[in-house]
Amino acid sequence: MEGQYDLWLVVLSYAVALLAAYTALDLIGRASPADGWRRVVCVAGGVLALGCGVWAMHFIGMIAFHLPIRVAYDLSITALSMGFALLAALPVALLAARQRVSWREAALGGLLSGLGISAMHYVGMAAMKMSPPIEYDIWWVILSTLVAALASMAAIRLGVRLTRSRAAHRLWWRLSGAAMMALAISGMHYTSMAAAHFQPGAICTAHSFLDDETLLAISTGLLAFLLLGLTLLAPLFSVIVPKADAEHMVVLRRWHVLLLGGVLVLAMVGGSCVLLHAIYQVSMSGVEREAQLVEQLYAQVRAGPVVAPVDRQLSMLTASLEERRREGAILLGLGSAFFTVVVLLCVGVLGAVWRLQRGAQVLGEQRKRLTREIEEREAVSDALRQANAALQIGMQAMRRRNVEVTLLRDLGRMLDCCRSFDEAKDVIANHMPELFPGGAGQLYVNRANGGTLGLEAWWGDDAGQGEDIESDDCWALRLGQPHWRGTDNHPARCRHHAMRAHHETLCVPMTAQGRTLGLLTVWAPQPDRGQWLTEPERQLAQSAVEQISLALANLQLRETLRLQSVSDPLTGLYNRRYLDECMQRELARARRGGYPLGLAMIDIDHFKQYNDRYGHEAGDAVLVALARCLRQLGRAEDIVCRFGGEEFTALLPNVSRDGALAWAERLMEEVRALKVSWQDSPLGRITVSVGLAWCPDGALPPEVFIEFADQALYAAKHAGRDRLCWATDVLAG
Repeated sequence: MEGQYDLWLVVLSYAVALLAAYTALDLIGRASPADGWRRVVCVAGGVLALGCGVWAMHFIGMIAFHLPIRVAYDLSITALSMGFALLAALPVALLAARQRVSWREAALGGLLSGLGISAMHYVGMAAMKMSPPIEYDIWWVILSTLVAALASMAAIRLGVRLTRSRAAHRLWWRLSGAAMMALAISGMHYTSMAAAHFQPGAICTAHSFLDDETLLAISTGLLAFLLLGLTLLAPLFSVIVPKADAEHMVVLRRWHVLLLGGVLVLAMVGGSCVLLHAIYQVSMSGVEREAQLVEQLYAQVRAGPVVAPVDRQLSMLTASLEERRREGAILLGLGSAFFTVVVLLCVGVLGAVWRLQRGAQVLGEQRKRLTREIEEREAVSDALRQANAALQIGMQAMRRRNVEVTLLRDLGRMLDCCRSFDEAKDVIANHMPELFPGGAGQLYVNRANGGTLGLEAWWGDDAGQGEDIESDDCWALRLGQPHWRGTDNHPARCRHHAMRAHHETLCVPMTAQGRTLGLLTVWAPQPDRGQWLTEPERQLAQSAVEQISLALANLQLRETLRLQSVSDPLTGLYNRRYLDECMQRELARARRGGYPLGLAMIDIDHFKQYNDRYGHEAGDAVLVALARCLRQLGRAEDIVCRFGGEEFTALLPNVSRDGALAWAERLMEEVRALKVSWQDSPLGRITVSVGLAWCPDGALPPEVFIEFADQALYAAKHAGRDRLCWATDVLAG
């Protein structure tokens, strides 16, 4: 026995499966991030939507299959198939609501769900109670079970994917997944129907007060309402319990609710109309058939004598007609009431959709306002952060400037306290690394000739390997202003930086009181480092140079004044004041070291006649010649002074008695050999008288020591001049 399919009912079965799959995936996708009762509600809704959808699709597909016999369904077995459908949906919902599911777990869950769907289908087929029973092709049965298992496995994987996908992409995953699942569920049903073979002459032995048309109307209406109601509850649930991490969720809710609300109203009105039409057709068609039969019987009665069976049949048909009319009236009244309820529900649903639309619009405006406020606050926060960063940079620069000012003040104070240029060089070499950390530099000072600058101080790596430079080697000395050069290939690079072609360099001339004293040069610690000497750093270098220049000028002035105070301007030798200072020091050293000290008093013989005969300029020439002879003859540690007039003094540290005698005799010989002339006129033979004093341990007072040498000098002059005398001989005499 062969059957035929109603195409529109087949399409309706797929639409119900699609709606059920979409609702189930939507609810299951919302279950993962929830907790507590919300998770239970989502999972239970997914189970109910998927189970009812599979069950409804099955029976709509069964009704679409028309057999040439009367078909009915046993209610208890039908209810049992509904239970199998819900059990089949349970593992799918539980596994799909998890964050991660392995392939083994998905395969096991899909197999259990597929077996449950197959059990639902074949139990639903058994509700027909066909006699003889339906025969099944075992390969088609296995194939249908595999299709159901694969569909369930796909539902699990899609549900897991939905829990991890972003909100903006979740709708497309849900729609595509629902279409695939609906196609798989429909394919499973019609594959199972292909496995069924109805025997010729088979009849349906199931007893039910519903025939196939009524079952179609009622099951389609009720299950469509159930699935569409669950579908509407899903966006309502998302509005009530919004997700914190959803993107563009308000916009999706608005058109989602509008679309589903419109579909719900159309489905409810259309389903109600279909249900009323089915009730009317069932009730009125039965009444019309029975009324025609009663009219035929009454025609037979009017045509001839009435026999008892006909009369009894006529009475039964009349009673049945009255009962059918009453049942039709009742069904029509119930249908009208149901339609009225549906219309009221549609009005309520439209009102709820309108309120949700307004609420979504308000939420959207609030979200935009909050977004603007957040953006404004973020802009203010960014501005504050930038201002704070600039303030921090400024504070760091201020702290650095304070440190630099402190270092410059310390440098100036230390330089002011220096008593010699050597001390100043050490102070400069120690303080410059603190002013320019990581860098290197050199300090050049003008030599006496004025054209050469000597390297006197340095700091940093490889800074002490420089040599004396010429003033033309540096652009800063030529220009008379600081000369900075970056790492670019600028032609104006100083020649003394030829080995630092890729270093950033700065040269600052040191000037004071209109004179160029020297040069300070600084360079970056590494080549091609970029700009290291910023404008504040260059200003710092210039300030440091001003401090150093002023200090060096003061030291030079102080040294000049000191030299003028302790030296004789004519001969260039030290004067009596310097002798007094050195005498105290050398005697103390001799006492500490235990070494001897010699003192020679020298006087030019007959010096007055040079002044009287040739003039004072000639006498000055004699004094200068004797001073030059004393400088050439003396040792580095000897101290030669002009004692006064034509008298000179030589302090001889660490010299023996014989050594002092040899020094005096050699001096007298050198003086005798002097050839001094004035204005091309020779001044004649020059001789000196020498008085020697010798102290073996420095125990004599300075004035006593000088007195001994002076007495020895007078003894030599009284003895005839051009000779020397020992102080011991004078004292012994």
